[in-house]
Amino acid sequence: MPLLQIELPQVAAGALLDAARAASLTPQELVIDALRALPLFQAALRRRPEMALSGDLSIPTETAHV
Repeated sequence: MPLLQIELPQVAAGALLDAARAASLTPQELVIDALRALPLFQAALRRRPEMALSGDLSIPTETAHV
C-alpha cells in the first residue's frame, strides 16, 4: 500500500491527534474514515478503473472503521 505523508499546521495536527484519541482510533484510521465521508472522494473512488470491476466502495485496509 502506498504511503502518503502530509504536512499539517501544528494546530491541525494536534486536533487530529485529539480527535483520534477521543474515538479510540489511530490518526491514520481517523483520516481514512473522514475521507470516506467526503462526496468528492467517493466520486473519485468510483471513477477508478479497478472499482469498475468490483463496484465496492471499500478502501482495502485492515485499519478502516466505517
